[in-house]
Amino acid sequence: MTDLGKLKSILGIQVEIKDKVVTMSQQGYVEQLLEKFNMVDSNPVSAREVVGQVLEPSKLNPSEMKTLNLPYRELVGSLQ
Repeated sequence: MTDLGKLKSILGIQVEIKDKVVTMSQQGYVEQLLEKFNMVDSNPVSAREVVGQVLEPSKLNPSEMKTLNLPYRELVGSLQ
């Protein structure tokens, strides 16, 4: 067995050990997702829930929705 030095990453998770505190980050993975879904230039936004707001169904028919090619489910599933 060989000592490879201080642990920096494992299974794609960046690890930082400082003053007996271990910090783990998946920033690299999130950056890959941003590139994959063409969201690198996106900015975070506050999304507040409006009490009493009623959401309406989309006015697009199912075939129009398919042409939009929005991989929302794939992106959200990648975050698990």
